[in-house]
Amino acid sequence: MVKGKIHSYHTLTAIDGPGLRFLLFLQGCPLRCMYCHNPDSWKQEDFQEERTAEEILEMFDKYRKICSGGITISGGEPLMQKDFLSKLVHLFSKENIHTAIDTAGSIPLNDSMQLIEDTSLFILDIKHSNPQKYHELTGGDLNITLANAKLLSDMGKKMWIRYVLVPGITDNTEDIKKEAEIIAELNGVEKVVVLPYSTLGREKWKKLNYTYQLENTEPPSKELLKSAKEIFKNAGLPVSSGNS
Repeated sequence: MVKGKIHSYHTLTAIDGPGLRFLLFLQGCPLRCMYCHNPDSWKQEDFQEERTAEEILEMFDKYRKICSGGITISGGEPLMQKDFLSKLVHLFSKENIHTAIDTAGSIPLNDSMQLIEDTSLFILDIKHSNPQKYHELTGGDLNITLANAKLLSDMGKKMWIRYVLVPGITDNTEDIKKEAEIIAELNGVEKVVVLPYSTLGREKWKKLNYTYQLENTEPPSKELLKSAKEIFKNAGLPVSSGNS
């Protein structure tokens, strides 16, 4: 029986997909993003509990009336537990419950056609448009994310694209223009969410004795955020500075 390694869960979230949602965080991530809010989710062996897909559905049923938007599976990187994720999403889709996967697209999806079919919405983080800068920021490979984005686009899947605006790292005008060009080529993009960098995870890094490289980085100004949003808008993209 496949069990998922669970980091945590929240109810009544309104920013991780349409409507009020049940948000499930899975344990494990191959990336090491400089601004990660949940560095305690990186190591898969550090999971808090294990659950079957059926147990997650039972848990959701307790909140079904108030979490009427559906379920969003995040992490970590939920694609690290692809077998469990596939079973979970399939089970929820059979119940006609809206499903969203919040992912950095850091693990190939080309062997996961049923998972893609069963998922209502992909919330995809494209963290940088420059491959070298992407690797410096995350430790990962941008080409994997872009290949996944194209696959989802070709399959006509609905997507929200997230872009975190980090002063000095992701705020270069030409890099943002390139990001906008990449996204404009995709089908199914319902919105681009420009998120201002936040220091929310800083204390977790300290508790884990990890070196937080953005110690002296502050959130972007309103002017910088507005400028970034304008670049995406000028590319003909629907833009938000939140998830609503």
